[in-house]
Amino acid sequence: MNWENPQVRLAIYKMIEWWVLRGVDGFRLDAIIHLKKLQSFADVDDMDLAMRNVAGIDVFLKELGQLFKQNDVMTVGEAMGAPIEDAAKWVSADHGYFNMIFQFEHTQFFESGHLADLSVPKLKSVLTKWQNELNDDGWNALFIENHDLPRAVSTYGDDSEYWLASAKCLAAWYFLMKGTPFIYQGQELGMINADYPRIEDYQDIATHNQYDQLIKAGKSAADALAIVQKISRDNARTPMQWNDQENAGFTTGTPWLEVTPDYKLINAANQVDDDSSVFNFYRTLIHLRATTPALISGRYDLLETPGDQIYAYSRTLGDQQYIIAANLSTESANFDFAPELQPCVKQLVLGNYIFKTDFLTNDVSKLILQPFEVAVYKVSVN
Repeated sequence: MNWENPQVRLAIYKMIEWWVLRGVDGFRLDAIIHLKKLQSFADVDDMDLAMRNVAGIDVFLKELGQLFKQNDVMTVGEAMGAPIEDAAKWVSADHGYFNMIFQFEHTQFFESGHLADLSVPKLKSVLTKWQNELNDDGWNALFIENHDLPRAVSTYGDDSEYWLASAKCLAAWYFLMKGTPFIYQGQELGMINADYPRIEDYQDIATHNQYDQLIKAGKSAADALAIVQKISRDNARTPMQWNDQENAGFTTGTPWLEVTPDYKLINAANQVDDDSSVFNFYRTLIHLRATTPALISGRYDLLETPGDQIYAYSRTLGDQQYIIAANLSTESANFDFAPELQPCVKQLVLGNYIFKTDFLTNDVSKLILQPFEVAVYKVSVN
């Protein structure tokens, strides 16, 4: 669409109001950072220069923002590449275009076309930067999955030996930061990457382009496939796994993509009534957050931890404080509360290794977090 044309914009605004009148009270704005195009239409070496956050986009975004505010609807914009320096323009409570944006800085570690180990220090740096920037004005959109990303358990976690532990660990780790948490379909079940055995099994054009580029760069067919298996967008687009029947109960027809081989184990029917399931862990998280003001509007502070395994942070509101400690690795790790906090630790509120007797002792000076273990503690700040 030619957003430079005022009549086009007016037609879009009328369409938005048409939906609002029918009860829609929230909008996700796809690829909103690309509305403005370089009007010289000159050749560029970097495509982003012609279509991402181009100067003058603020005119369109302000108009949209005013319309949404007038209709009192919730908005979240997909704004990959939005610089943190512009965060206030996008989501300031007073003058931001939208309520929230999806920024992808923390997911881009896995979109470069090569396999790399998870870097907890990098995650700390990026996510804390956005938490701090929007701590007093604005609001984060919290997510680890969407339709363009590989499955979180296969990316940040471990989809084999520690599948259950890592699915729950990742859930609590991101869900309790400051912002609105988003859950993508299948994430609440701990769905994992498809790992299709042939490049022909993938439908996503970007996956085929990545594969072809890897072959041209000298990779073997097996190595190129191994890479796209990890990063393909199709990992998030496989049929929803409802049960252990044909096509995971998704359809009686022929699905666009094959179901993942694990569907007989990982499906909704198996988990809904299982208190120890990933699904019910998410339900517990939702209830905990909804009933705990500090986990909604409390200040986020990163806690210093040695090594590169543990991501720990606190949420504080008045005399309420919670500490979330997550071991994002396949090895056990030491986690020590700061000496001044040790007498203040009152209660283990949530954990994914709750059968451990370590949590039931009063000595919190030397805790050992097991692989992909997460623990949420209530702390007295008085």
